[in-house]
Amino acid sequence: MKMFKEALASLLKKPETIEYPVRPSTPENLRGKHRIEFEKCIGCGLCEKICPTGAIKLKEETLKLNINGKVIEKKVRKIHSLDLTKCIFCGQCVDICPVKIIKFTKEYELASSDIEKLKIRK
Repeated sequence: MKMFKEALASLLKKPETIEYPVRPSTPENLRGKHRIEFEKCIGCGLCEKICPTGAIKLKEETLKLNINGKVIEKKVRKIHSLDLTKCIFCGQCVDICPVKIIKFTKEYELASSDIEKLKIRK
């Protein structure tokens, strides 16, 4: 009987939830989707080493440098991709990057049925 009274009382009250499309303001230090400036990567590899889940992958690239009219090829490993399906948003990659090319954005709605949308690639 007590449960019936509570159910009846609940029917007469306004809902306590907010409609979904209304988005609350996000805090300044929110750890949302990453933004990576791939072209500024110096290839130190610290982000890949510190990532606890292995979400960051580097790829070997060949740079062609022109020094005093001589073309020199140098192989470097630069950041290639970040897999958000593996990422735990710990922020270690953001903190350790010496040139600060990895940053968090305020984009936090990342649900997708397409797994490729959850991979940030060069």
